[in-house]
Amino acid sequence: MDSILQFTVIFLIVSLTFYYILGRSWKTKSGGKNKKLAPEPDGGLPIIGHLNLLGRDEVLHRKLGRLADKYGPAFTLRLGHRPIVVLSRWEEAKECFTTNDKYLISRPLLTARKLLGYNYATFGFAPYSDYWREMRKIATSHLLKSHRVDFFKDVWESEIREGVRVLYKQCTSDHARKVPVNLTQWSADMMTNVIVRMVAGKRHFAFSGDYPESEVRQLQTAFRRLVELAGAVVVSDAVPFLGWMDNFLGQTRGMKQVNEELNVVIEQWLDEHRRDRKRRVQSEDEEDLFDKMLSLQEKGQLMSHPHTPDICIKATCLVRTLIKLLLPTWVDT
Repeated sequence: MDSILQFTVIFLIVSLTFYYILGRSWKTKSGGKNKKLAPEPDGGLPIIGHLNLLGRDEVLHRKLGRLADKYGPAFTLRLGHRPIVVLSRWEEAKECFTTNDKYLISRPLLTARKLLGYNYATFGFAPYSDYWREMRKIATSHLLKSHRVDFFKDVWESEIREGVRVLYKQCTSDHARKVPVNLTQWSADMMTNVIVRMVAGKRHFAFSGDYPESEVRQLQTAFRRLVELAGAVVVSDAVPFLGWMDNFLGQTRGMKQVNEELNVVIEQWLDEHRRDRKRRVQSEDEEDLFDKMLSLQEKGQLMSHPHTPDICIKATCLVRTLIKLLLPTWVDT
């Protein structure tokens, strides 16, 4: 056992040393004298780069602000083997995302985006490609039309009204004494209603007794974990050859579990909508997100993509859910 441990340690040290030498050699060869790079803070280490500077002793935005005061409005950090540029002034941000946006429009292939986004089928996670452009066009032209926005506004108003009604009923259920109200849970229930109604067309999902409370709470837990894991950076994202550590740390395992839990629910909603569409005729104004995506599939607009139509539908509904979860700042609380 001791010999195996010694061999593992020696192998790890040799691998790290080789990786560091190889990286330095490549950087020396690729970095020409005329190549302009944003300044890089001191204190970077081999392999991990500047991850040691981003510790938990100070919140991230304050740490980056102090580095910007010292190194200027644009500077470079190395997160493992990945170089990133930090911008702290609107002029530089405009230069990158308006003037030269086509060179910076893509996204890195991160583990969370692969495992949670149906292998990059979720266009909010997908890198820049023909597929990304086509799905963005569909979202803009079909899902974000003015009448669709008005429909979503009506959903918000309706669910807020229902939430206030439920809250009033709880507070007046016993006139003899004060009734404690869990506003955190009430807010989560209302947000769940909004999301589920917009995506799947189910009314009062969390406020009604028509759905088991265990099912509602399980879905809310999956939503919460989705938000937490969507921005996670695992070891292999920073140092690819240490990817074998991901399973030991549990992040990738959690991502796969959340994806499986949400996929079961989304698959069920998709099957329900297919059965319902065979039994009834629905006007365009009453269509939820699943109905709209199924209409596009029937018109053949989802057939030319690298992913199957079902994956495109589920991935688009998932990103809509994620956006709704991230927009209200109180959902995370």
